[in-house]
Amino acid sequence: MAQDDANHTLAKPNTRPVVWGVVAGFVICATLIAAVLTQSARSRDLEAQILHTLTVKRQAQEVLSILQDAETGQRGFLLTGSRAYLAPYSRARETFEPAVAALSDSVTDKPAQQALLRDILAEGQLKLAELQATVSLMMDGDRDAALDIVATDEGLRLMSGLRENIARFIAVEDMALADRIAASRAAEGRMTRGLVGALFAIIALSVFTFLLTRRNLAAVETQRRALADLNADLDARVRARTSELGTALAEAEHERDRVELLIREVDHRVGNSLSMISSLLGMERRTTTSPEAARIIDAARGRIRALGAAQRHFKLVDNLTHVRVDEALRNLVDDIDASGQAKDITFDVQAQPLSLEGRDAVTMAVITNELITNALKHAFGDGAGGRITVEFTANADEMPVLSVTDDGSGWQIDGTEQGMGSKVIAMLASHLGGETSVTQASGGGTRVAITFYTLAVSHET
Repeated sequence: MAQDDANHTLAKPNTRPVVWGVVAGFVICATLIAAVLTQSARSRDLEAQILHTLTVKRQAQEVLSILQDAETGQRGFLLTGSRAYLAPYSRARETFEPAVAALSDSVTDKPAQQALLRDILAEGQLKLAELQATVSLMMDGDRDAALDIVATDEGLRLMSGLRENIARFIAVEDMALADRIAASRAAEGRMTRGLVGALFAIIALSVFTFLLTRRNLAAVETQRRALADLNADLDARVRARTSELGTALAEAEHERDRVELLIREVDHRVGNSLSMISSLLGMERRTTTSPEAARIIDAARGRIRALGAAQRHFKLVDNLTHVRVDEALRNLVDDIDASGQAKDITFDVQAQPLSLEGRDAVTMAVITNELITNALKHAFGDGAGGRITVEFTANADEMPVLSVTDDGSGWQIDGTEQGMGSKVIAMLASHLGGETSVTQASGGGTRVAITFYTLAVSHET
């Protein structure tokens, strides 16, 4: 139940409304902005059209102004005879038709305006012809004939027609201008409404996002507190469990020490018992008069002494089932050296830190004792001194190898007449899966090596 409550408390915050709200807000804002941009482009087009219409009106007024200036110059010349008044007339003859052509280019998309311009061009050309006739007569000195042409009012009629046509032309442009101004104002209104709508949408989106975000932040804070509570509870449980494990480990260490002490006590007592048996045999040895019996008793005492030394000095490793062979062999050699039977003999033990099961270590100690005893008996006759080297190492294939090397006169254990020691060595080596080889040592003497092919050893540090 507590776990279910914790899972419910730590449920993932529902961020889907926030996401959908933000997406919807962005879609609305994007739509409004697109509409505003469209209206803005439309407004720019309308502004360009308005400017174009104003330009067309100005061009139409310039056409009328050109003819009016020409007529004014003609009147001044007829009244005064001064050619200075002919400058506007001369400009009109040069600029009228280009001005009408430019105006026509500005309204190519309006057929009705094009028709009016054709009438304006024709009437303007007639007006300029009438002006030219009067000016020519005046220049020829026939002022009365020129005034007679003016008196016909043909020029007045042409100018009136020109003014009416240009007024109609401008009226059409005024209507277009009014429509475009109205459309521009409508576009500006739509753009303004779009901007206001976009602003309100952004504000609404911001408020909506703020509210949802605040709600989710509150949910996250609630989860953070729940997680902190769970972490605190977990830490408390871990500390309690660690304390329990520490107590259990201490009890296990104490029990292990107690068991190891009991094992050592048993080994020590067994060793002492074997030493007592050896002492009893020694007493029996001193009372016997038979050399053969004395030899047998001495051999038995040596083997019992080896077993006793092994039991007293074995050092168990951490698993309490294995024994450090290197230390056991050193203790065995020290006991043999201290027994006095190896006078003038120097011992050298070279052993790697390897361990064997306890029973195999005892067997290894007995084999070593027999090899050393044989070397003392056969290699050093007549009390000669020398060196015996005991080695226990693992070869390249991780197989243990026990060797005893002397620098004496040499001896063999595989002859047809084997003694009890040689038989014991062969039997125990075979029991441990060992194979014995006897070779001549470098510099003289004998090296007996036993390779144990099936014996498992462990490396110790």
